[in-house]
Amino acid sequence: MSSPEVRVWQYYVSAIMEKEGNNRIIIARDTEQRDPRPPYSVVKLKDGLPLEVLKQFGFEVSAYNITWRLLTINLNDGSARMKASRRRQRTSGRIV
Repeated sequence: MSSPEVRVWQYYVSAIMEKEGNNRIIIARDTEQRDPRPPYSVVKLKDGLPLEVLKQFGFEVSAYNITWRLLTINLNDGSARMKASRRRQRTSGRIV
């Protein structure tokens, strides 16, 4: 008998911010889920990104990155939630 599993798509958004002089910063949302999140289809790309802080220093958004990942979760594994919260996340090949 196989254990019950569910497959879930996760997405991560990051932004590339640049300013004169070829300075570039990549920022991302916090991966800790604090509240129920609305579906991606109704969330603005910039929601949850700390853009305003960097705009004060002359940085502007030049691009957004969206990375999708398909997860398989074993429903019998009581520690599945803990494993997910400790896993490092990858966005556009960079650790965030």
